[in-house]
Amino acid sequence: MTDVLARLSEPSAQEDPYPTYAWLRAHDPVSWSGQGKVYVLSRHADIKWAFNSPDLRAPEPEQLSTLVPRANDHPSLRLLLRTLPMNNPPTHTRLRRLVQRDFTAQRVNGIRESVEQACDQSLDNIVTRLRDGEIVDIHSDFSRTLAMSVIADLLGVPEADRPALAALVVRMLVVTTPGVPAERLADADSASAEVEEYFAALAKQRRQCPEQDLISALVSAHANDPDQLSDSELMTMIWALWLSGFETSAAGIDTALIAMVHHPEHTDRLAGSRTDVVAFVSEALRHQSPTMLTGVFRIAARELEIGGVRIPAGTDIRMLTASANRDPAAFPDADRFDPSRNSAAAVTFGHGIRYCLGANLGLMEISTALRLLYTRCPGLTLADGAVRRHSLTLRAFDRLPVALAGTASGA
Repeated sequence: MTDVLARLSEPSAQEDPYPTYAWLRAHDPVSWSGQGKVYVLSRHADIKWAFNSPDLRAPEPEQLSTLVPRANDHPSLRLLLRTLPMNNPPTHTRLRRLVQRDFTAQRVNGIRESVEQACDQSLDNIVTRLRDGEIVDIHSDFSRTLAMSVIADLLGVPEADRPALAALVVRMLVVTTPGVPAERLADADSASAEVEEYFAALAKQRRQCPEQDLISALVSAHANDPDQLSDSELMTMIWALWLSGFETSAAGIDTALIAMVHHPEHTDRLAGSRTDVVAFVSEALRHQSPTMLTGVFRIAARELEIGGVRIPAGTDIRMLTASANRDPAAFPDADRFDPSRNSAAAVTFGHGIRYCLGANLGLMEISTALRLLYTRCPGLTLADGAVRRHSLTLRAFDRLPVALAGTASGA
């Protein structure tokens, strides 16, 4: 039988993975990959359990040489292994609290207006080009640009530095893929070193001259809370925020836009309340999840049995969250797009203590972008020439052409 990761890498599965997910859930829900040296879970119940089970843990520092020997040679992999999701309680609890102290809902709400302004400014040019009959790459010219702007503004990255820093992210993301070739990990090491060096200098500046950004807040002294992030913890946190902060959101904007084009019977919600828009976006992210396979290590702390399969202690277990979001055992008529459904069980942003810290930020920026695309670009349609990025972890585009109806062939 074809290795599960090799099967998910096939062109047909890259274009439309859902038939493969359905087959896995029915026939091989706990699938071993010799290519990646991981077990892959595809059922919602197993994945929800895996997010919270104390029997699945990140590798402890003293276990790295044995459980993740490649980390000895690759600094980018060592960085990934120090990030928040790769820590166990009580360290995970402490780090999450320290970041939540400054990465608050109030801070996210405080940038909502600036996100709307950035959307409007970007769309001014795009709307003109569309009305002139031009085909626009909405991924490069809008989704990715906006998502990068949001996380850069939040962290305090000067505008002039953003393009070069953003170009490093795609190279870094390979570190989340099981079984990635050593030469690609070496390239991720090089890109990560540049990102670390940049943010170390920026954090030093913010300590001396604080501004109204998240890095300034993270490095500031909190008189009522003597606990602080160490220099190493701070750099790992900023590295992870930059790594995950805009490529995933850009993929989410693209996904929501495609749902808007493909499901016009539901788009009246996009002219409704903020709750209506978020419901549409949440269903779009469930129905066509940008995040496919979890990129962090979950190690079996003891021998386990999942779905009748015995898993040895020390084995890495990954989760196909996109498959879980289409599991009919959790979502009746799961293949149907329905913004009125209760999507609370979706694992788009993880679950429980592993729920993504940036979920509210991501939903806010995707919802803002989609609402303005709907109101400012009536008649938007997909054009020929879309290019999907080849990836096991993130279902994203490198190019997504759009046009106004009647100016290009639909896709």
